[in-house]
Amino acid sequence: MAQEYIVIGSGPTGTAAASALIGKGHPVRMVDVGLRLEDERQRVVDQLARSTHDRWAPAAVEFLRKGANADSKGLALKQLFGSDFPYRDASEALRLTIPNDSLKPSFALGGLSNVWGAAVMPYNDRDLRGWPLSEADLAPHYRAVAALIPMAAERDDLAAEYPLYTERPRPARPSRQAARILEHLRGRRGRLARAGIRFGHSRIAMQTDRCRQCGLCLAGCPDALIYNSRQSLDRLRDHCGFSYESGLVVRTVEERGEHVLVRAEDTSTGAPRELRGIRCLIAAGVLSTARIVLESLGWFDRPVSMIDSQYSILPLLALRGTPGVEQEETHTLCQLYLEVGDPALSDHGLHCQLYTYNDLFKMALDKVGGGLLARMPGARAALLRRLMVAACFLHSDDSGRIEVRLERGEGGAARLVAEPTPSPRTARVVRGLARKLLRHTWDLGFVAAAPALHITAPGRSFHTGGAFPMSNRPGDADARSDVLGRPAGWRRIHLVDASVFPTIPANTITYTAMANAHRIAAATADL
Repeated sequence: MAQEYIVIGSGPTGTAAASALIGKGHPVRMVDVGLRLEDERQRVVDQLARSTHDRWAPAAVEFLRKGANADSKGLALKQLFGSDFPYRDASEALRLTIPNDSLKPSFALGGLSNVWGAAVMPYNDRDLRGWPLSEADLAPHYRAVAALIPMAAERDDLAAEYPLYTERPRPARPSRQAARILEHLRGRRGRLARAGIRFGHSRIAMQTDRCRQCGLCLAGCPDALIYNSRQSLDRLRDHCGFSYESGLVVRTVEERGEHVLVRAEDTSTGAPRELRGIRCLIAAGVLSTARIVLESLGWFDRPVSMIDSQYSILPLLALRGTPGVEQEETHTLCQLYLEVGDPALSDHGLHCQLYTYNDLFKMALDKVGGGLLARMPGARAALLRRLMVAACFLHSDDSGRIEVRLERGEGGAARLVAEPTPSPRTARVVRGLARKLLRHTWDLGFVAAAPALHITAPGRSFHTGGAFPMSNRPGDADARSDVLGRPAGWRRIHLVDASVFPTIPANTITYTAMANAHRIAAATADL
């Protein structure tokens, strides 16, 4: 159907855009590769979901945890139920070259929402400096997205600056470690505020009413309570105007008069496919989107610069231990947020996500000092009672970048080359943050283990985008896009993922990426 809107990608931005279009009464065809969890693993997941927590077979649980690997530098590339399917085949199909796999594309059904941390937070006007949009422009679309995803949140001190955009937040019960730290922080709220440190409950895209507190969150939730855009896709399938076609890798897009031509390749046979639509919304993920745009425009050997919200891992030690953390039944996603504003450190805010005990802590400690702590169970247990971890995120202005270019290869097969470039600002800002937290130990209730700080490479946070940043005045031949995500003078092709972010603030990226995708799609529906 030539009057269809074609949406490329089934991740959070693709489903948010499709939801906006369906809501406006337009037919949508979603095109995707759509890799899924292996049947063997899915059967085990289904078995756990059908049985009570106390009857779970330890061997089945360990089977789904297989592949998780953590050390003092944090969690290795996150898998889902022990499977790497969220990343499988994508780098090869894009012919991607990037050092150390610091950023990976996804061909999975649901994209990287299969393995995200589910933390959500909107941007305010301070975060949106440098954008051609304001908080008011995004507010109705944050509300629309909040109706699409579950929200575990509290109305706390952060709500004044970062609205919840939902009338029915369903708080998650914090771990005992988190509850103790939160109580301590509340008692020193004034002193912390004067130091530019604000705090609150985490906000997590998860259902809380049926949570069994099984602690498997980082491996995967057997009850599917952590939001995955597959859930939005399932709802979209109920609409007669929506269709989903998997098994296709999109190669190029082209405007032809009043229509768009999408050229794709069948992943099973390699056969070419062509699809026609009235408009095309590209939500393929930043690397796949870059490849599609560069190849479609013939921009070979012409680099574009991706921006990144770089993050670091900072171990923390609570001043008071919490006995029995290894046996506690709790969720293991982010528990608390710290928002730090200090002009001496950065012109932008810094965002810290605090995690309390999970089984990966024990795995990491067992590798410290050649396994010394593993041979000292008493010392290890004492440390686990106090150990927490902060994932500390920076604004893209304080982070490294990733230069991406499309190179002609042998036999006409082009390859996508991505080269991360660190920034000297990153270490300075992060180490300054660690020192600041250390100075406020007694007010925070924990010691920042600054010597154990680990700074990850650009792209490793997966909070990456901005290759085609939105602008009020884009040029027809530059890499900027207009406020509807249209680069290079395109009229009917829109980028709706984080590829169009002018900057990436320190706090979470997916909520705003979905809201902006919903905004662009809703606007295109009225053109």
